[in-house]
Amino acid sequence: MDNCAPVHPDVDTEELVAAAEEIEDARELVASALNRIRVSDPEAHAPRYVDTAYAQLTLADEAVNRTLTIRGVDRKEQTERLVESRR
Repeated sequence: MDNCAPVHPDVDTEELVAAAEEIEDARELVASALNRIRVSDPEAHAPRYVDTAYAQLTLADEAVNRTLTIRGVDRKEQTERLVESRR
């Protein structure tokens, strides 16, 4: 999204990468909930708060990705480093 503002410059890159992974995990959980709702009743509409949660997580993910891009950070590489450092 072009109007998605980057994260504040004072946020540490490592913290940003960790947050990105948590956001991605949360987004997958919400997407799974949406899919379960649709499978159980294809005519049903997901509760507004579920759709809103997914949209907000998507915006947060885009903001983090935009910030990492601006900083010239490869998210995949940084994530691998983060995983290694936690071992």
